[in-house]
Amino acid sequence: MSLPPYTCLVKIALQLPSPDDLSFSAELELANLQSFVTANRILLDDARDHLDAACAVPLEYDADYFRRHCPEIQVLRNLADAFYIEGILALQTQQYDHVITAGLTLIDLGNATARGGLQVDYLASVRSIALGSSLLSTVREQLDSEQRSRLLRELARVESEHEPVEVAMERDELWTELVDYPDEEINSDAMALPAEMTDDLSPEQLAEFQQIIQEGMSNLPEDNQAMYTCFEQRTIAAFRLLALDLALQQFEALTGTYPAELEHLRPGVLSDIPRDPFTGQAFLYQPKSANEPKSFLLYSPGPLQIDHGGQPGSWPEVLQGNADFSLQTFTLEDQ
Repeated sequence: MSLPPYTCLVKIALQLPSPDDLSFSAELELANLQSFVTANRILLDDARDHLDAACAVPLEYDADYFRRHCPEIQVLRNLADAFYIEGILALQTQQYDHVITAGLTLIDLGNATARGGLQVDYLASVRSIALGSSLLSTVREQLDSEQRSRLLRELARVESEHEPVEVAMERDELWTELVDYPDEEINSDAMALPAEMTDDLSPEQLAEFQQIIQEGMSNLPEDNQAMYTCFEQRTIAAFRLLALDLALQQFEALTGTYPAELEHLRPGVLSDIPRDPFTGQAFLYQPKSANEPKSFLLYSPGPLQIDHGGQPGSWPEVLQGNADFSLQTFTLEDQ
């Protein structure tokens, strides 16, 4: 009898060595990257084969579930790290098709490990999706027309397969009600897990699990719903900004210039123009002046909807209302 895809991912991740000794810097030694990826190629390819839309968290409605499930979330973090290292290697060797594959794999992993799960699964998945978005944002200007077309199709797919955070929140509420589990407020300053969730975790596992959650929560609103909404908007905005950026490049390749407005991308390049999830309106776009014909501004004012005219900034700066959200956000911050 075959195992569920999620269970297979966990089993594969358990076989991977921890890549903690490797930094995610672009200055990593090429030999170290190649050694890691080569040694784990079969495992990485096997894991990728389980990341279709059928992969979902095998949620169980009993109070012992968290104790069993927390170590799974922790070990899947190593799998995300391994895929990211694969992407960094492809970047360094300029194998841009492989960068696209690694970036999409990370997004698929995030989608798969949140789908069907609770809020804690959603929080853990955000990092994987951000790592994938970072790779794709970094490589987007090096792609040819065929690669851009491929990525445009795949971005539409991953967004369609992304389970909205509201679904996870509703499921979490139902799970708490049926299991009679205490509904505790999440403290972003010092997250304390209930004893029944941590009894079987080693101090190292507990520390790493708390790090996973706190990484995702830094600089976010105190209100839980606002926090999750912020995560969701960031994820969807990244997908859509990437798609628009690629479409603008396709338009320029066909016409020799960028469009005066985003609507001109339709229907020749895009069938529809995606909206900014932070505002519900069009993303902010501005082709540069005639003296700078090869560039454009494309951004969102972010969750506080304060327009800084396209000023780039890291995610914490965006959250604080001191910068705009753009694809540069992913290349400016340390993921």
